[in-house]
Amino acid sequence: MSGRRVFFSIGRHRRVPRRYRGRDVFWWRRALGDLDQTTAATPAVRRMPPPLVTGVRGGHDVDIRQYTAQGMTLLGHVLSIRDGRVALAPDLESNLKTGDRTLVDFKRAVDDFITMSGIEAPPAQDAAESNPVSALPGTSDEIDVRAAGIGSVIWATGYAFEFGWVELPIFDAVGTPIHRRGVTAAPGIYLLGLAWLHKSKSSFLYGVGEDAEYLAEHIAGQCA
Repeated sequence: MSGRRVFFSIGRHRRVPRRYRGRDVFWWRRALGDLDQTTAATPAVRRMPPPLVTGVRGGHDVDIRQYTAQGMTLLGHVLSIRDGRVALAPDLESNLKTGDRTLVDFKRAVDDFITMSGIEAPPAQDAAESNPVSALPGTSDEIDVRAAGIGSVIWATGYAFEFGWVELPIFDAVGTPIHRRGVTAAPGIYLLGLAWLHKSKSSFLYGVGEDAEYLAEHIAGQCA
């Protein structure tokens, strides 16, 4: 952090191990069927945040609690910003605990899969777990940006649709495209690469090919 004071506002998140029992997290997600869940999944599943995964230095586990050891101040999610003051929700610990719980659930699902399928895998190495930070430094429900000396802000809020340039009747009242597996009601207009286009993996390079194949077959059928 180059000697700078850093505040990190934490929202809902999912923790997974970068590698577990000899295989990469994405190998396990494929094996467990996580990436092949279709749009028939419950709304709660479709609203789940993506897992925290990094490929930095070959990939490693992401444990937000450990950032405190590097001098970072963890905060709840931002509610509002007005007159140079940031209002924060009192949900830091609950968000961290939810992340911890998803890590435990993922490992349990992998362990059960190994037992049921009979595949060979190294034993779980509980001793290698990083020690969680059980007590967090006192946090605040509000920050005065000027008093805290905050000079830079990085918004890591993800992306939203922007289809304002598409003047076609293929959107609902809030601007979300209406389609079935990428096929819209407008002749010749198709969608590809959107989150949950058909499956959980639809927005990944790993999954877009399957959707592209479906659309290609559909288009070929229309042109035949």
